[in-house]
Amino acid sequence: MSPMIRLIATDLDGTLLSDPNTIHPDNVAALREAVEAGVHLVAASGRRSESSSLLMLDAGFQTAHIIGANGCQICDAPLAPPFCARYLPVEAAREGFAIAQSYGLIVSLYTDHTVTYGEEAGMRLAESGDEIGFHERLRACGLVRVCAGERALEAALREGVFKLFAMSRTDDDVDGVLAARRACARLPHTELTSSWHNNFELMPAGVHKGWALETLACRLGIAREEVVAFGDSENDIPMLRWAGTGVAMANASEEVRAAADAVTGPCREGGVAQALRRMLRGR
Repeated sequence: MSPMIRLIATDLDGTLLSDPNTIHPDNVAALREAVEAGVHLVAASGRRSESSSLLMLDAGFQTAHIIGANGCQICDAPLAPPFCARYLPVEAAREGFAIAQSYGLIVSLYTDHTVTYGEEAGMRLAESGDEIGFHERLRACGLVRVCAGERALEAALREGVFKLFAMSRTDDDVDGVLAARRACARLPHTELTSSWHNNFELMPAGVHKGWALETLACRLGIAREEVVAFGDSENDIPMLRWAGTGVAMANASEEVRAAADAVTGPCREGGVAQALRRMLRGR
């Protein structure tokens, strides 16, 4: 095991996972070997921390660190409360929601305890393909409540919103997404990113996976040069650029591959494991 790698940070969807709720078995084996050698493992996702936590626990990674909601939540372990959390300004969350809804998008607000949609129909449509079944599982575990409607939205805004998520109603209907994103770009004290071509996410200013990874690495006393990061989407770019070694998946966009130091195999073929074996075993 190379002493130069002390922390592995990996995105989930499109990177570590071979389907929406399973970590590729080759990746599990490679990461287990790294963890057993003393390397820190970080799941860094646009998903909320609880969803990422369940995936890591399913694979047996009880000591993994969790970066949730693109950096809004940073946790020392799966299902641990965040030691660092960031929230949107209330008026930015309110206005962003109104903008996205005006373009016919499915919009949700993420708080510490809820995922709140503007209307029941959008909630049902999103839930039919939601991080495939994870909202249902989170509800069953008593971790997150999913709700919709005007009263629920006002309650979410009072509680504190860390992320706004907006997506088109069909996978190929992106004109409204692009227009709403351009309109939201003027909102003060916010940051925009995306995890797929049919969505965008409104974040607190300065919050992204790169910032969160730097915050966690400093907490652990790990230098940037000792960090390797894996990703495939726009929201991974800050993390790939900050890490000492940033690795893009073969299924990543051209923009993401250009931001990385190396490219590995696709997520469906265990690309994370392929890269780790080359780096950690000299293969």
